[in-house]
Amino acid sequence: MLKSIFITLFLFASSQIFASKSDTIWNQTDKQGRKQGYWRVSYESGKTKYIGFFKDNKPLGEMKRFYDNGVIKAIQFFSDGKKSRAKLFYQNGELAAEGNFIESLKDSVWKYYSYYDKTLKLEENYIKGSKEGYSKKYYAQNQIAEEIEWHNNLKHGPWKQYYNDGKIKLNANYFNDSRNGSFLTYYPTGKPEMKGTFQNNLMQGEWIYYDETGNVKSKITYINGVAQNAGELQKKEDAYFKLIDENKGKFPEPDENNILLNK
Repeated sequence: MLKSIFITLFLFASSQIFASKSDTIWNQTDKQGRKQGYWRVSYESGKTKYIGFFKDNKPLGEMKRFYDNGVIKAIQFFSDGKKSRAKLFYQNGELAAEGNFIESLKDSVWKYYSYYDKTLKLEENYIKGSKEGYSKKYYAQNQIAEEIEWHNNLKHGPWKQYYNDGKIKLNANYFNDSRNGSFLTYYPTGKPEMKGTFQNNLMQGEWIYYDETGNVKSKITYINGVAQNAGELQKKEDAYFKLIDENKGKFPEPDENNILLNK
């Protein structure tokens, strides 16, 4: 009887030892060549590149990816091999972005954070890789700075910018990725700065320019983006819109390449 109990306890203890993670057999494939179980891949330096679990060649559960200096690069949690919740990190280990993937495509809400002050800087909505709905940029105080509506990966709908006190700075519209319709900008006091109309991304018709007291400074007529009665002012306004275009979307996104552990 005692001998039987001893054997039972021995077998139980042995099973616990062999089930420990330190005894996991890594990087296994089945007869079809599919990844099965825990996988760990390293850089040439020996540092871990990624570590995760596979079932029938598809990732399952938590997977981690690292930079070649050992700092965490991404953490993904796979629910079914295709859908995952991801957190991406800068090379200093701070959170860069978070959101969902469907395979390698962004989906639903994605949030991006500043490398410098860690605050939320950009929020976007996706449907299987295409921007859909509003994207929003923020000042450091989490105050909204800009919002643009997207449809099928094109800017389509209202476009607004704000001063950091919440007052409107710009009010305009996009249609199929081109500025169309009324375009208004405002001074920080709330008084109008300029007012006009775009047609297919070109200034069209009469544009009115105001000074900071609200008085009209000048009126310029545009035909297909060309000012008919003010050469020098046209240059200034062209530079203004060029500056807007150049600074749109300059919030750095971390690189999602190779985040899905398929190599």
